[in-house]
Amino acid sequence: KVTVSVLYWASSMSQPPRGPNDKTAPNEAVKDPKLVERLLCHAERNAINVAALHAAAVTQSESARVNGTLVEDVSHVLNGNCVCMSNFVCPKSDRVLFEALKADLRAYSGATLKSSADKDGDGDGPSRGLIDWSKHEVYENPTTISPVFNSIVEVLDRFFDVDVYASRLNYYRDGSTWKPFHHDSHAYGGKALREDFTVGISLGQCRELEFLHEPSGKKFSFPQANGDCFAFTSEVNSRFMHGVPKSADPNCDDRFSIIVWGRRRSITDRNGGGSQANQDLKKMQVETIDDALNAAYSMVGSRTMSNSSDTEPAAKKKKAKKRLQ
Repeated sequence: KVTVSVLYWASSMSQPPRGPNDKTAPNEAVKDPKLVERLLCHAERNAINVAALHAAAVTQSESARVNGTLVEDVSHVLNGNCVCMSNFVCPKSDRVLFEALKADLRAYSGATLKSSADKDGDGDGPSRGLIDWSKHEVYENPTTISPVFNSIVEVLDRFFDVDVYASRLNYYRDGSTWKPFHHDSHAYGGKALREDFTVGISLGQCRELEFLHEPSGKKFSFPQANGDCFAFTSEVNSRFMHGVPKSADPNCDDRFSIIVWGRRRSITDRNGGGSQANQDLKKMQVETIDDALNAAYSMVGSRTMSNSSDTEPAAKKKKAKKRLQ
């Protein structure tokens, strides 16, 4: 059912993407309202933030457990400033959005994307608009290229209540392409309205999004599979660097990541306000990494059960509750 509906989403575009010689097209590719609504619907059903659980990797050494700065900085991950949600815009196994985005880019550039050869368009490599950036390639603000891209950006805008200042489409051809550790510059909005939120969607091959706590050297990572979403606030951005390491898998295929930077219109549980998370955290005494992890498992576990209870039949709810107790 899900795959059929996603196919319908992708086929319901009301206007084709711009071609490289299209002089009469508008300055921005159209967004598809039906696709936006269906993606939002899917996101609502899968909005379970498990970022705190992935942060458990920083606890693997005794030095990490007694590092006061690390404990304090990890607490910002716990209280909602970092987001990791699986299957956010589509199931992992459903590549329809990935292929639809690729089709938009092919129509724009006149070339295919899966090759390390010839970036000038004479061979298999992408041509028009794709820029070498660090250790991978990007389309900067590709709003004139793809209705799929624009529809996904609209979903992020509405779900997280963010005014989008800038967007980027990263392209990772294979496991050898990567992103070095960095802090986001947050330089698009000017001094008065500087962006305070980064959010991304992964389509295609699963890759790791890794976070580095530079003072301690400790790391944790989120797997970013097809359809997954990550986000973080300026609080996390200032305390952790992030990047995408190389993959050791020789069969690692290509991947897109859609990234937007913006400023939150309001502070909510979804975009780092974490009012419920903060209330839960205040009830718990968090002084060490072990305390932080216990709090994380407690908060994420309760929210997972709450989310499931909205969609499961009544007969299954009792059974699930018994298994989890």
